[in-house]
Amino acid sequence: MLKKYKSNILISILLMFFVSGCNLKQLNIIEKKEFKREKISVELLNTIDNIKELISKHDYKSLNENYINQRFGFFDKFKVDNKVNVIKLNKIQFDKNDKDYFSIANQIHRTRKKTSLLKIINGNPLFDCSPNNDAFYGWNKEGLFLSDKAEAFTYNKSEKILENYSDEDFDFEQIVSKTSYKVSFTDEEIIFYLSKIDDKWYITLFDRTITDCSLGKRKKVKRVK
Repeated sequence: MLKKYKSNILISILLMFFVSGCNLKQLNIIEKKEFKREKISVELLNTIDNIKELISKHDYKSLNENYINQRFGFFDKFKVDNKVNVIKLNKIQFDKNDKDYFSIANQIHRTRKKTSLLKIINGNPLFDCSPNNDAFYGWNKEGLFLSDKAEAFTYNKSEKILENYSDEDFDFEQIVSKTSYKVSFTDEEIIFYLSKIDDKWYITLFDRTITDCSLGKRKKVKRVK
């Protein structure tokens, strides 16, 4: 009886070490998880060309179907009262009654057809708010730019979002922050991130903060058609 009791204790101890070992392995896997940016490829450049064409045609349907991930959607980064906000949306939706001049859909809707002719330039253009002199207000470069200078961001999660927030959602946030490329259409003031998910490039974030300099009303730049 005593031998059987000792045997049960030994088995219990061995099981405890086995389970602990499994848990440690799982923790090590999580800790070693890396998010790396892929090198610029022909696939990435072709994706930008395709998106450029769809934006110039104001083809929201094709943009949503082909370049917005159906599982995760995309982030919208913007300012309210000079405070940066980040929310998640499922699709780009144009509404002719939308009074937000700088909404993503309205910015795309104003995009000119000649945007489709732009060549991709490797670089990270800078926007100068120049509060004291309008002569210096605007971009230091013009064109369509591709850069690896995508910035990390904080996603404003409500309690309702947190209730259903999964490991996959966390991974998506890390992928966007750490592995994306930034694409800037300076003339159209459209800036978005491209991230690779399941072997395909998707638009994962629109950044509307870069050209939003004002504490109050934002400037509307007149463009030559």
